[in-house]
Amino acid sequence: MSLNEIGNFLTSFRNEIGESLRTMAAKLDISATYLSAIENNKRNIPADFLDKFMEVYNVDEDTKKKLEKAILLSSSNLKVDVTNASVAKKELLYSIANSEIDETTLERLSAILKEPDKKIKL
Repeated sequence: MSLNEIGNFLTSFRNEIGESLRTMAAKLDISATYLSAIENNKRNIPADFLDKFMEVYNVDEDTKKKLEKAILLSSSNLKVDVTNASVAKKELLYSIANSEIDETTLERLSAILKEPDKKIKL
């Protein structure tokens, strides 16, 4: 099975610091088998994974953001707080969650979000 986003992140991070999967798992207080399963999309990422990782590795803000994104992209469920969201935002989230937006439109929306200084007409 291929690595997911979190697997790619963790493997790359371990290679950068010269650490094994077993060593990282021990530092994160989880088994090496469980960490491997997370990386290979066989197990869910624990809710406290980001906090534990930051506590152990104390990485810079850029690395933290990359990890947050990897966790998000690897998760099968996403919880979004819409308490203060406008009706338009809620409708968009609902449409995305219910597959009411085609892939082409999603790609265009993604491009807008990645490059907010450029205007892309939908």
